Amino acid sequence: MPTPIAHTLHEIYGRLRAHFGYTPAWWPGDPTEIVLSAILVQQCGWTQAWRAVARLREQGLLVPDRLAQQAPQDVEKLIQPVAFAPTKARRIVVLASYLTGVRQESVEEWLNLRRPTDEVRRELLSLPGIGKETADSILLYASSHPRFVVDAYTCRVFARLNVLQEVPPEAWTTRNYNRLQALFEQALTESLSLYRQWTFDATVPHRVAVYRDVHAQIVELAKHHCLSRRRRCTEQGARGWDDYPF
Repeated sequence: MPTPIAHTLHEIYGRLRAHFGYTPAWWPGDPTEIVLSAILVQQCGWTQAWRAVARLREQGLLVPDRLAQQAPQDVEKLIQPVAFAPTKARRIVVLASYLTGVRQESVEEWLNLRRPTDEVRRELLSLPGIGKETADSILLYASSHPRFVVDAYTCRVFARLNVLQEVPPEAWTTRNYNRLQALFEQALTESLSLYRQWTFDATVPHRVAVYRDVHAQIVELAKHHCLSRRRRCTEQGARGWDDYPF
C-alpha cells in the first residue's frame, strides 16, 4: 500500500506532467554522449555542454580509444566555453583512457545491466570529477540502472514546497544525498502501479522510466519557475536551452 509520501509525489508529478508534457528523450544522446555531457554540464549551462559534445562528435572523438589519445589541451579547445574547461578536458581524457586501458570496453559494455548497479556505481565514483549525482545520472540515463538522482534542483523545489513532513526544509541539501535518495526510491517503487495511468518509454523498465521522468519534471520546475533567486510561480517560465525538447 503506497504511503502518504508516495501519494504526495504522485500528485506533484501529475501536475508537473500536465504542465510540461513528456518526452522519453529528455536527456538525449547515445550512452557516450550522455556520459560526457553529464561531466561537461557540471556548474555549466546545457547549451554549452551540448555544443561541446557536438564539437567532439564532429572530430570523431566520441570513441573512447580516439579520445584517450588526445592531449587534454587540444580537447580543452573543443569544449570551450564550458565552465572549468581545462579540468573537464583532463577528466574526460582520463575516463576514455580508463575505458580503453583498464576496462577495454565501450561505454555501453561498461554500463551493462548484467553488472550489479552498486559495482558500476563504485567504479564511476572512483573516477575524477564523478560524484554521486553525476554517477547516478549516468546510471539512470546512459543505461537503465534504477538509481534516482537527487540534485540541487530537487532540494530547492522540495524545501520550498515543504510537503514531505518527514524531511524539514533545512534537511533538503545534497549533503543528505543518501537519505533523500532512499526516500524517493522507496516512495516511487512502492507506488509504481499509480504511474500506469501515463504512457512512458516502453524501451526501458517501468521503474526506470518513472525515475527518469519524475527527476526530469522536477528539474523543469526548478529551471523555469522555481528559480534560485526569483520564483516564477504564476509567471511565464524561463526559456529552455537550444533544442529544448518540451
